[in-house]
Amino acid sequence: MELEDLEKIIDKIMIEGLEISESSFLNELYKISEIELEEEKFETIIKDFRKKDKMKYTFAFYIGFLNRDIENINDLPNITKLKSYSNLKGYLMQYFKGHLNINYKYFPVTPYHNYYSFIKEWWPIPFSIPQPLILLLNWIYKYDKKYFFKLMFNEKHNYLFISLLKDKIINNLKINNDIDFNFDDDLKMYALFNYLIEPFTNENSRFKSDVEMWHHNFNILKRIELPLLIRIILDYIKSPKSKKILIDVANILKDNYDIFYSIFNDLEIKNLRELSQLFNVLHELEIIPKDELLRITLNKLKNKFSNKFITIDMNDWKIFLSLLNSSEINKVEKLINDSKNNLKYISELDKEVRYEKYLIDIKKSEKFDELLAECNLHS
Repeated sequence: MELEDLEKIIDKIMIEGLEISESSFLNELYKISEIELEEEKFETIIKDFRKKDKMKYTFAFYIGFLNRDIENINDLPNITKLKSYSNLKGYLMQYFKGHLNINYKYFPVTPYHNYYSFIKEWWPIPFSIPQPLILLLNWIYKYDKKYFFKLMFNEKHNYLFISLLKDKIINNLKINNDIDFNFDDDLKMYALFNYLIEPFTNENSRFKSDVEMWHHNFNILKRIELPLLIRIILDYIKSPKSKKILIDVANILKDNYDIFYSIFNDLEIKNLRELSQLFNVLHELEIIPKDELLRITLNKLKNKFSNKFITIDMNDWKIFLSLLNSSEINKVEKLINDSKNNLKYISELDKEVRYEKYLIDIKKSEKFDELLAECNLHS
């Protein structure tokens, strides 16, 4: 191996990413059974380089090595014992933080309204993660779990992090309670929450009755910052993908009412279906008294009524009303009537001189009448 060989590998990585095409030349540079010997030759080449350049060439050395026909890392030595490992760690962290001018080739991870539903439905595109990177991460995970998780929690794009928690990088992944979390990235915490509860909410899971495993996972889950954790739980509850609410998770809401109340008030509600889901589950779990739950739910509904347009599906409205008794429906009717009485532009004069505002308010008035008619059928 010569300096020119390393520069060729670097050029290919910068252009093609971590999976190098036309890589047959690499088999002439490395011998799988003598990685330590190859590393000694490599260290001789870079011994007088600046620290920054040493890290870059070390990264190229490992990526080139792993671009050959290696099926697993079981025959490789303890990576932490290799002299070049410290330089590899520095450059690999820059890669994960997105600081390098390398073609990452990952599709953007763009969450929508409910982060939990997004995480539940998201899967990496098959074969989108470079195999050399998967091998390298498995190698590091085997011998240096602390640094491995530090890498993953610092990943900028979230593509690798979520893929990891979908079991697409490490087989039989185990997260220890002593790892450092990066609490600056909410989406990572949603993914972590889903990973920790999935074995116990999936009816097909062989771990759903594993009490010891649940205690381990729950202890990690509780390390998520409490306001964020409560928001995640509420998003989990209102997700159409949620079928089972664990008692320990529900108790987090019960035991932290003030924070729950604050988060609930600020929680974005996309549609009435979500609001009904929240109301029904929170009532069944007895998180707060039903009259208080109805009050904060009607505040959410009031906000919906104040929008420029009311987009409430009537089937969703029927489901919501079916959760209430007669006296509770009366409170809903009062809210609708109050909202209707607050409409300003529904007169014939408004129709003549403020037609656009009239059109908006008259349609809202008609919608309120439709909602009231359904209330009368249920009361």
